[in-house]
Amino acid sequence: LERTRRNEFSPVRDGYIGQLTSKALSMFRNHGSPSIAGNLTVSIVATALVVIILGTAAFTEYQVNKEKADLLKNADEIADLAAQSLGMPLWFLHSDMISEIGRAYAVNPLVVSLHIRGADGEELFAYAAPDISENDILKRRTITHKGRAIGRLELAATTRYLKEKTYRLLLLGGLECLLVSLALLVLTGVWLRIFLSRPVKRLESMVRSYSGGELTATPEFALPREFNGLEATLRDMADRINKQVDALALAESRYRSLFQNALEGMFRTTLEGRLITANPSMASMLGYDSPQDLLDAVQDIRTDLYADPNARAGLLEELNRQGQIVNHETVFLRKDGGRIWVNLGAVYIRAEGFIQGNFQDVTRQREARKALIAAKNEAETANELKTNFLSMVSHELRTPLTSVVGFSKLIAKRLQQHVFPLLDQAGGKTADTILQTKEQLSIINKEGERLTRLINNVLDLAKLEAGRLELDKSSCDILEIIKHALDSTRALFVEKKLESRILAAPALPRVDCDRDRIQQVLINLISNSVRFMPRGVVTCRAELSGRRIVVSVEDQGPGIAADHGNDVFRKFRRIGGDTVQSPQSGTGLGLAISRELVERHGGKIWFENLSPGGCAFRFTLPTPP
Repeated sequence: LERTRRNEFSPVRDGYIGQLTSKALSMFRNHGSPSIAGNLTVSIVATALVVIILGTAAFTEYQVNKEKADLLKNADEIADLAAQSLGMPLWFLHSDMISEIGRAYAVNPLVVSLHIRGADGEELFAYAAPDISENDILKRRTITHKGRAIGRLELAATTRYLKEKTYRLLLLGGLECLLVSLALLVLTGVWLRIFLSRPVKRLESMVRSYSGGELTATPEFALPREFNGLEATLRDMADRINKQVDALALAESRYRSLFQNALEGMFRTTLEGRLITANPSMASMLGYDSPQDLLDAVQDIRTDLYADPNARAGLLEELNRQGQIVNHETVFLRKDGGRIWVNLGAVYIRAEGFIQGNFQDVTRQREARKALIAAKNEAETANELKTNFLSMVSHELRTPLTSVVGFSKLIAKRLQQHVFPLLDQAGGKTADTILQTKEQLSIINKEGERLTRLINNVLDLAKLEAGRLELDKSSCDILEIIKHALDSTRALFVEKKLESRILAAPALPRVDCDRDRIQQVLINLISNSVRFMPRGVVTCRAELSGRRIVVSVEDQGPGIAADHGNDVFRKFRRIGGDTVQSPQSGTGLGLAISRELVERHGGKIWFENLSPGGCAFRFTLPTPP
């Protein structure tokens, strides 16, 4: 140590031994301050010599393993020799010789069990000692002759001698360990009592003061430096406890304020149904003057508070299963015998064995909800009656209207063929009368056709709203539908001297749709474009966008005001105005029916204003997988 202190032996100083030496020197230099580590080190070094006795246990283990290895080796040798000596007798099935060999090996004191069996499992020799044990070593060998298996040998070697020797060794080793343990226990106990008793008692006194509420207590004497961290931790814990106590007091104050001033009813009850606490809002909602008045009046909430006592049992089952409930509606009894519907929430505090909950009076909300449901049912009934009325009236009007239109056309035809030619030479009032008659018949036909279209549209809309319109879908070519729609509206183009064209992407897939209904949509859109376009071209487009075909009808008319939005698809709303007075204003149902039909096909319809002028109505149709 002196040479190390003078730095004369650097290899030791720089190595592990040098580090231990430095620590020892430091410990001796700091002997003025008490150190549990230093004192225990000195005491353990003084008693370390006694621990050498523990080597006896290792020696005992070594001896036991060695004896066990020898026993296994002997059992293997005996089994191998017996199997070899039985090869020839077993081949010739010489039972006497097999028995002699078996008895010769059975007299060995190590052998407690011997069984010799033939190739077919027949037992040829058997021996079992009376002191056989489950812990004996079992060896199995296959008896062979000229490379062929002709039998089996099972031999059990006793472990009795190994147990006896092991017992003796363990007894001696245990006695030695006991003596060493007692010596270590006594010596270590003495040193620990000397060096730990006083500081631990001082620390215990400090902790006892903390448990008594004196969180500022300090030990009377300085503790060893090993306790400095523990002392600091205790002081920090005391500070945190002080802060938590203050926070809990503040939280309790806030909770009491919230409990007393809350607008909803708040309460605590036992599982048996006794009301523990209640706030003023709960007392007021139930018609009591104060919470105490409520607590005195309600002895069992199952019968005194719940209108249906079974509702309380169901709530308890739910709480016991889930721990809490929310938005549970039930009926409470008021002091005056009235009933109120409440929306209840509750939590089961299992640790303390009570239920904490809150509720709101939802009687008015329930009444309003009932009124809304009744109004909804009445509206649905009225809508169904309206639909049925429209269907009935439309059917009743269509029959006489068909006759009116038909007879007006027939009269015009007959007058044109037989009467008007005879009166062509007439002049004056007769000629004026002929012209007025032609115009009046033309008006009758146009108005009859317009009324027919209106009735048909009303019938279609009634079927759509009632869900009675069935689609007859099939695989269709969208270009053929567009061409047919343009052919059906050709007279409109000729009358206003307009042009039409089709722009379609090549190789468009077919679509699954109701051909007549999609054609009806296109005719509605084309008719609207022609009606509001003074000149120009109506363009019908068809293109593929993802898994859908987009069909567009574009015109060069005035367009649609942006503030109209999707109002153009509402019933009885026409483009360019709110009435349907003029003959060219349409029925106000075409776009509404078109939207319903497109959506029934799984598509959507919309419009876009074009630049510099015009409007485009577009709708999509899904393509089949």
